[in-house]
Amino acid sequence: MPLVRLILRVLIIVVIYIIIFWALRIMYKDIKGGNRKKRVSKQLGLEVIKVGDNKSNLKIGSVIPIHSKLTIGRKEDNLLILHDQYVSGYHAVIYIKIMSIL
Repeated sequence: MPLVRLILRVLIIVVIYIIIFWALRIMYKDIKGGNRKKRVSKQLGLEVIKVGDNKSNLKIGSVIPIHSKLTIGRKEDNLLILHDQYVSGYHAVIYIKIMSIL
């Protein structure tokens, strides 16, 4: 009878150590990124083709990223500010919906 108790105790300890080992392994993989494939997010943007004046900080070939929406106009709170007297304060808004341009 004492031998059976000893075997059961050792078996319980071994099972507990196995559970702890698997939990630590899962946490380690989660911290290090695991075996997950890295998603390549397709980021949409507007490419600068022509720069209007020398005062602009845009360069030809640079890309203006669009995350959810891009506001265009003369006012300072727009993402893309146009310094032109014929452009309204809030001229246009470009929205992204399901990774396509509306």
